Amino acid sequence: MQDKSLVFEDVFWKILVSLEGLQEARPMKDFLRELDCTHDKFLGVCSFLENLSLKVNTSEQDGHCFIHPFEKAESVHLELTMSEWLALQAHYPKMNEIQESSFHNIWQDCAQRVEQDYPQFSLSKAKREEGQLHQALGQLRLRHKDLISTIESTLNDHSLLEIKLQDEKVFDLYTHKIVYLDGSLSLVGEDCTDRCLVYFNIDEVADLKKIGISDYRPNFATVEVHDFIFAIRAVSGNEERLVLKIINQDGVDLNPSYHFLGNPYITANVEGEMIWAASVEVSDSLYEWLFEMRGQVEILDPPELKDDFEVYAASMSPHLKKAS
Repeated sequence: MQDKSLVFEDVFWKILVSLEGLQEARPMKDFLRELDCTHDKFLGVCSFLENLSLKVNTSEQDGHCFIHPFEKAESVHLELTMSEWLALQAHYPKMNEIQESSFHNIWQDCAQRVEQDYPQFSLSKAKREEGQLHQALGQLRLRHKDLISTIESTLNDHSLLEIKLQDEKVFDLYTHKIVYLDGSLSLVGEDCTDRCLVYFNIDEVADLKKIGISDYRPNFATVEVHDFIFAIRAVSGNEERLVLKIINQDGVDLNPSYHFLGNPYITANVEGEMIWAASVEVSDSLYEWLFEMRGQVEILDPPELKDDFEVYAASMSPHLKKAS
């Protein structure tokens, strides 16, 4: 059912804005003619304004009715918390259905004025910057996507890759695993010439191509590859035993792509809560995975990782920070 209140009629706002702008008494007839408003509608608006303690004064002079300015200029001073101001801004995209209304235009002008006074708290500016960041990351990940697609195909059919690195080194590789190592997405495999395990950051790859299925027999079993990854982490010191409490199982991904989860374990505590643990590499990619599950999991251990994740989570929402 449509709301019949005067506040949803443009004429209400035209009258109110015009009354606020009055500097001296004006003939009622001229006032209403400029607003294309009937006398009855004007009286209805005046009655409504009295409910808001805004009294419209009129007088008779020489047989003519005059409208007088408000006795005192009324204004409202709001002190909003950061969450209240951001919540108010978050309504803007939802206002399309009323964007042609007079009251929306009045608020829009007000909001723009406030945003100019507090540019550091502009939600629209933060969203634009966020979009620019996502676009830049998307371009970077597009190249990764093409490389990873080729690498994954060799994991499925056991074919070899000819790898050319940025330093011009070229070699054939038998791929074992795509995994985050030293904080970067990396490729672990066997150098087919030296028959030894190697790993390198995918960003170091200048070019690669499949060279077809060969009779090369891998020199290392899966367990040995895992030991190799453990050894790299031991040297870098980035490995931690992560323990999570699963608050909500719906949609929780405990097998994130390209993360090597050492000795994963899941159990329930005496309260019946699900507890998950695994050895992980500490990196931004790990925090990104945890951030995607925020509200669904709670980090129980280690406390240092929990503290660092909270810092990371705060950095993902820079517009919520107060200016120092």
